Amino acid sequence: MGAENGIKIYELYGLWYEPFWKHPYFIIFLILFILLILTLFVWIIKKIKAKRKVIQDPWQEALTQLKALDLTLFQDQETHKIFYSHLTSILKNYLSQRYDLMLEGKTDQEVVMLLANSSFPSDLHNYLKPIMQEALTIKFANYYAAIERMRYDLMHSIDIVRNTIPIQKK
Repeated sequence: MGAENGIKIYELYGLWYEPFWKHPYFIIFLILFILLILTLFVWIIKKIKAKRKVIQDPWQEALTQLKALDLTLFQDQETHKIFYSHLTSILKNYLSQRYDLMLEGKTDQEVVMLLANSSFPSDLHNYLKPIMQEALTIKFANYYAAIERMRYDLMHSIDIVRNTIPIQKK
C-alpha cells in the first residue's frame, strides 16, 4: 500500500522520530553540564591548594626559622659566617614586615640606624645592635664566634621577635 503511492518508510522516518542527541535542548544541557563539572573541578582544586597553604604571621614564620637554626651545624669559622648571615636575614625579613620598612638589601649598620628612627622599641634596639655588630665582624672581618656567643645571639633574636608580636585584639 505504501509502496504504491510512492511513500517510503525512510521518507517518513524523519517526520516522526528525531534522535534525542540531535535536539538543541540536549546540546544546551550537555554544554551546561560540562561547564558545571569543570567549575566543580576548579573549585575542588582551589580548596585543596588553600588547605595546603597555611598562612603564617610574620612572627610565627620568624620564630620557626630561628628555632630551626641548629648550632651544632656551625662548628667552624666558615659556618659561623653562614649562621650570622641566616640570623640577620631572618631578622631583617621579620622586622621589615613587622614595621613596614625596606630592610632587605640594607647592611647591618643601616638596619640598626633605620630601626633607631622607627617605632621599634628602644630597649629591644639595645639587644639588636650588638647582634648586628657581631654579625658584621664575623661575616666580613673573619672573626671567630664562640658557640656560647652564637647561642646568646640566637636567644636574643628569639626574644626580639617574641617581644615585638603585636597584641591581638579580641
